[in-house]
Amino acid sequence: MKKINLWLLAGCTSLGANAAEVRFNACDHSLNGTDFYGAECAALAVNTQQSEHITTLNVLRVRALSGAAADPLIVITGGPGTAAVSLARQYLGFFTEVQKTRDIVFIDQRGTGKSEPFNCPQTSALDSTQAAEQLIAQTQAALKYCAHTQANLNTISTSQAAWDIEQVRQALGYAQLNLWGSSYGTRVAQEYQRLFPATSRTVIIDGVAPAIIALPHYAEQDAGHALGALFSACAAQPACHTAFGDLPQRWQQLMLDLQKNPPTQALQHPRTQVINTMEISAALVANWVRFALYNRELSALLPLAITQASQGDFQPLANLAQTASDSVQDSMSQGMHAAILCGEDSHAPSLLHPKSGHEVVMPFASLNDLRPVCNEMPAPLLPPEPLFEPIKSAVPSLVLSGQFDPVTPAFWGDWASQQLSNSQHWVVEGGHHGVSGLGCMPKLLADFIARASFNGLNTDCLKTLKATAFFVDNAGPALSQPIAENQLEAQNSPGLISSPTQDAP
Repeated sequence: MKKINLWLLAGCTSLGANAAEVRFNACDHSLNGTDFYGAECAALAVNTQQSEHITTLNVLRVRALSGAAADPLIVITGGPGTAAVSLARQYLGFFTEVQKTRDIVFIDQRGTGKSEPFNCPQTSALDSTQAAEQLIAQTQAALKYCAHTQANLNTISTSQAAWDIEQVRQALGYAQLNLWGSSYGTRVAQEYQRLFPATSRTVIIDGVAPAIIALPHYAEQDAGHALGALFSACAAQPACHTAFGDLPQRWQQLMLDLQKNPPTQALQHPRTQVINTMEISAALVANWVRFALYNRELSALLPLAITQASQGDFQPLANLAQTASDSVQDSMSQGMHAAILCGEDSHAPSLLHPKSGHEVVMPFASLNDLRPVCNEMPAPLLPPEPLFEPIKSAVPSLVLSGQFDPVTPAFWGDWASQQLSNSQHWVVEGGHHGVSGLGCMPKLLADFIARASFNGLNTDCLKTLKATAFFVDNAGPALSQPIAENQLEAQNSPGLISSPTQDAP
């Protein structure tokens, strides 16, 4: 495997229906994300592994603009629990170059969207502004209830998702597939690559989340690494450092103060304007910061919002978190999310996950504990053990990570790609959770898919990607940013360098 770091910058059995039998029609535009020109939808009945159960998958396709190749791009979204079809319009913008010559296909994974959704509506009715302990108890009670009322839960698995993609391929008559997966979708893409290497033409995984990540087992450490890296980036920008000083020390003191004496504060929702009074615990604030770290634009406000929180004003930090979480809630199946984490991640063996040396404390794990729910979930039909090993493959594979990713940092890309003999790992400066839409990345992805090779792929444009300028006050970033000595040294160094983060175990 060739690894690049940009700190500057199998035989297939017949499984599915006949292509001629699949009928695409205009999409139901009452579904979010489907009301755009060229979108066509179909309901495709597929088989279940080791079971007679038949599931109808919701599939959205956007045809190539001209001269369609025999190998489309399959877009696999994350979560686990997001409905890919409802996100089609949002993600299609990454692949306008690809669409010139290839169909783009979105599939609602089992348990999401309109593919036998396991939504657990009881969780949607909960008041997310109530005290954290009360919300956790009510969420767990709702998921436990749904686990006993939802049929065919044991058909929801990563392995089944890969088999379903293969059934869609055969049904639509495609010779091979190009796969792009983000977050949990990277696990599905790699499982397809493992099970069906002969029909995997290229694989792109952005924000790698292998099953051994054992969400949320390493979540605090990974988020602490991202926040520590963000603090270091602020210190490297003189205006940011002057405005906020020693952010790691400020954060540590804030966590200690909240653990000893959590205040109660009235906060206004930034979208609904509803005011709710809540206890501000260290776990809650750490979780808010973790949500904001997912997003490049919101993270530019974090040093300022954390400083304001340390001075007793938690509204700005709550606004960032609510903005980040609201953007995914409408398309998320909480029940399916729990089914995957309970059926796979909770069985993961322990992994030596070395610390980077500049993590900061992020005590939010208590807010994401699904163990009581997992005790009520049925075991998956297939054992998850194969998911816990890095796959061995020669399929052209592009691995992408963001410098400030709070949930799938570069360590996991290193781990997952260690036996991919025909791969590159790009760690993108200034990137967060998902980097496929940054700068010239969409053009590079299209070039990689067209070539099915790294030969001749010019990545020089990625040197222009930088960490965003941080807000130093409510007016925005400083009008001019003096270049710190360490930044000047970095700008004069080669664009493609080895990783300063972590090595794979």
